[in-house]
Amino acid sequence: MAVCLLLIDNEWSISAGTLVATSEAAAMPASLTQVPERTKPWRSLSQTADQVLTRDLGSGRAVTYVAVANVRLQNGGSLKVYQGGTGGAPAWSLVATFPAQDPDTRMAVCTFATITARHWKLEFVNGVPATPDYAECGYVGLGTAFSPTRACVVPVPWQPVDPSVKSSSVDGQQSYTTRTIYAAGAFLFRAINESDLTSFRSLYRSLGRKTPYFFSMDSSLGNQQWLMRIDSGLRVERRHVPGRYDLSYSWEEAR
Repeated sequence: MAVCLLLIDNEWSISAGTLVATSEAAAMPASLTQVPERTKPWRSLSQTADQVLTRDLGSGRAVTYVAVANVRLQNGGSLKVYQGGTGGAPAWSLVATFPAQDPDTRMAVCTFATITARHWKLEFVNGVPATPDYAECGYVGLGTAFSPTRACVVPVPWQPVDPSVKSSSVDGQQSYTTRTIYAAGAFLFRAINESDLTSFRSLYRSLGRKTPYFFSMDSSLGNQQWLMRIDSGLRVERRHVPGRYDLSYSWEEAR
């Protein structure tokens, strides 16, 4: 179990290198997995063959964390992540099989000891090899996650929010516009050191409120991992001990 992991620098979405898919549906290319937008996933063609996303980063990068959002598997199959080393041509080695995507957070995470590799591959294994089906994948995260030296204060307040809209007619009949439920909450980190504060400031400086990032409050529990946005400024309070700070912010799950 890893506690409080934040993926600040996403190597999957950098401009260097290449990204290739086994197949792509019209207007739903593999490059959409580099865009932090749930409603615009990559989609393969409907085929019996396993579908693969192959990422060449151009050079070896250290990775400890891989996350995927809004995944659709072929016929209920599995999703595996491979690394291909640092050479010009990949030599594939299985790193991990993703756990089932959580139905509420709509994401899955794999964490492991640091691997430095240039080549990475996501393999969507067809659960019924004789039956054609298509795969989908939204935003992908790949990199070294930042873990503060002190975990966030628990209990953590968070709640599901249903933004569906209700309207009523003159005689009382009600109708609803259905919208996706999302989570919202707040974090408090007490007595973090100067280095952790610098990392949080870098996160806010580079992402602000507009850009989602992957967060795992507990990497062993799918319902405590989110693709989220910072929904406030960072509140920082210097403690009486020099070099120690309390930091807090509210957040909202990216929809």
